Amino acid sequence: AKSLAGLVDVVLVPEHLPHSPHARRLLSAVERQEQRLFPVRPVARRRRALTRSTAARRALATADAIEYQWTESGWLGLRRRPAGSALHVVVAHDVVWQNYARFLSAAGTGWHPRALLARWRRASVRRDERRIYRHADAVVSFSGKDAALVGRVAGPSARAVVVRPPLADASEISPRTGDPTPTVLFVGAFDRSVNAEAAVWTMTDIAPRVLAEHPDVRFVFAGARPTPEMRRLASERPGSFPITGRVESLEPVYATADA
Repeated sequence: AKSLAGLVDVVLVPEHLPHSPHARRLLSAVERQEQRLFPVRPVARRRRALTRSTAARRALATADAIEYQWTESGWLGLRRRPAGSALHVVVAHDVVWQNYARFLSAAGTGWHPRALLARWRRASVRRDERRIYRHADAVVSFSGKDAALVGRVAGPSARAVVVRPPLADASEISPRTGDPTPTVLFVGAFDRSVNAEAAVWTMTDIAPRVLAEHPDVRFVFAGARPTPEMRRLASERPGSFPITGRVESLEPVYATADA
């Protein structure tokens, strides 16, 4: 951090919340509905906070390039682009539309409210994501598959760029080390619902099938903020489902995994 002193300015944008607990609960309920109906758009409170921050507006107005981490943050730049302004780059860690296409597939068809909501959300995400990608000068993704999805969502006018992140400094996979117990590794930030749901699915659907044939296999779940449901399932099979929580480096965890 000291080496960056004088090179990096940090602008903290405060988000004002009501003082009343009742008003906070009401706001939270409203924001949950905002996110259900318009999953790609940051909630109105956060958009207002950015608009009201003089320091943030000044930084955006004087920037040569603006990088939006996650597709959703790209929505914040849609109305902040006068002619001749900064380059806008959206880093699409996920192409959000594919998640909601999967949700629709799981929700089924017909007139059930869940199916209707899934159809609406898929359409809402595709419309909003298309606007974000077409507005950007470049959309960075981490695989050719996601770059193709950017083109599918936004059309040929979107400029998709693939950047392949290194998983480790070494160019070759190191030999497996540590405890010889057969180990399957699941890595994810578990405050993201899709990661937590996939971990629970692994614990309840995949792992029992494997353990029925190979009871000595261990499934390690590495990543920040594991959910109470994950911890409950892990407590039922403490030797089979170790949960690490956040780790400083994933390389030692990768080194102990067979898969």
